[in-house]
Parts: sequence; structure tokens; C-alpha cells
Amino acid sequence: MSAFDLGYHGVPCGTGGQAGGDGQYTSAVVDARLVEALRAKLRCQSKDCVQETLGISSNTWVKMKRGEPIRRSTAEQLIQRFGL
Repeated sequence: MSAFDLGYHGVPCGTGGQAGGDGQYTSAVVDARLVEALRAKLRCQSKDCVQETLGISSNTWVKMKRGEPIRRSTAEQLIQRFGL
């Protein structure tokens, strides 16, 4: 994994309360250090800027800032995309 570990949330998203088929949770709470690193890449917090710069929806960005779980695959893609 990267320097920014994902904290896995206790309740998987979209699986009826069970882990995914591989036994892994499908949602993750993103470390606050990763959120801050991504925030530094934004020129503003508008939904268009978030989408264009980070490639995620403004709803996902708000969840990340609040410390709420997002899809694990989305979190992993962000880490890979930005080399964090």
C-alpha cells in the first residue's frame, strides 16, 4: 500500500452488510493526510473543479472531507492516480 493507508470501515457499502466476494470490505475511510494532499491539488472547491482535477464527484469529495466511507476502489484509484 502507500504511505497513506486506508482505514477500512466496519460496514461494507452496497453488499447488504457483508464483505465483498473476496472477503474484503468494499468501503474505506480515507486517511485525513490523503484528503489534505488532494485538497492541495485543488484550485477551488467547486464541483466542476473537483471532478476535473481529482476525477471524483463532489459527493465523494464531501464524504472524504467528513471522514465518511467511500468505495474502496475509488480510494485506491485516487492513490494510484496521484502517486500517494
